[in-house]
Amino acid sequence: MDFQRNTDLKPYNTFGISAKCDRFTVLENIEQIPEIVRFLDKETPKNTTSYTRHCVPNLIRDLPQSSENSVFNKEMLKQVQHDGSIFRSFHNNPNPVLILGNGSNLLFVNDFKGVVILNRIKGLQIVSETENEITLEVGAGENWRDFVSYCVENNWGGVENLADIPGTIGASAVQNIGAYDMEAENSIVSVTAYNLQTGEKRIFSKQECCFNYRSSIFKTDEYQHFIITSVTYQLHKKPLPRTSYKVLQTALSEKNITSPTIRDIYYIVKELRASKLPDETILHNAGSFFKNPVVSMEHAQNIQKNHPEMPLFPLSDGCAKLAAGWLIEQCGLKSYRKNDAGIHQKQALVLVNYGTATGTQIMKIAQLAIQTVMEKFGVLLEPEVVIIQ
Repeated sequence: MDFQRNTDLKPYNTFGISAKCDRFTVLENIEQIPEIVRFLDKETPKNTTSYTRHCVPNLIRDLPQSSENSVFNKEMLKQVQHDGSIFRSFHNNPNPVLILGNGSNLLFVNDFKGVVILNRIKGLQIVSETENEITLEVGAGENWRDFVSYCVENNWGGVENLADIPGTIGASAVQNIGAYDMEAENSIVSVTAYNLQTGEKRIFSKQECCFNYRSSIFKTDEYQHFIITSVTYQLHKKPLPRTSYKVLQTALSEKNITSPTIRDIYYIVKELRASKLPDETILHNAGSFFKNPVVSMEHAQNIQKNHPEMPLFPLSDGCAKLAAGWLIEQCGLKSYRKNDAGIHQKQALVLVNYGTATGTQIMKIAQLAIQTVMEKFGVLLEPEVVIIQ
């Protein structure tokens, strides 16, 4: 394998940010994993390697001090900084390893002082098939959009609502991607991964993956030294389209579709995404920059008293999920731009690079959104994008 030096990562992230890494290699098959393990063991001191698939700096720490009357007060700041599950910083750890898919969910703020592994493991095979279901094992480096399209063409249901989400198969499991009332975990059976410290293979069951909202066990510190090589999905051969999401119902009604197929849902989702989300190959971005925040129902209802039009999604645990894009837009930040960094004019949830923005400039826009939403609504926005500095 070739471990290149000082590789520019601009072609490997959809924000189009130029950042160099110390070493760079491409993983194309599992036979190469022992060589990577040996290289990492040789190049990095024992017990110092940190696996940086999901390193998030403390955005809150660097925010300007809020006004005395702001909801964003010192006690809340202290609480946020103490919560490592919200903002974590690994940039001081020596010899980190970053595993890349399509780079469609990360932002480089500085050069990466470590080893980057580009996961390009391909392949798709049928594991089992019955009259009603089919189980597929798919290489982690396969393109997610292509996989969804392939499933829809074969009338295999279970991923159609996730059409046009950029990224790879491996990222679908790491991130537990989701949209329009469907998440990757709904169809994932298991995840195969290799321990980069020992080279050992492990198959994680769906339960062991600990899927949550835009999260999985692979985003925790304890399991970031695993590299996913394949994901196994179970799909339905007699699918029942999932149409509970209001915007899907509206679109179906407008098209006079009363008995939708998964093909109908697939193309409607593609149209919806195209109408509000920029194409990352034309305008550099990483999709939704923030997670939709979850707050107590009481807090959500208090906000709704002054903003009755606010979208609110009740959850089974008694909390409520809010729309991050709506919150940002209500703060007057939609279309905000400074130099070549800005917030998209059609979707306030998306931060964009209009050409030559740096990672630092994009991060300052994120900080502005976090602070402004906190001051106006008392709601903390958590980045969905991985910020590496």
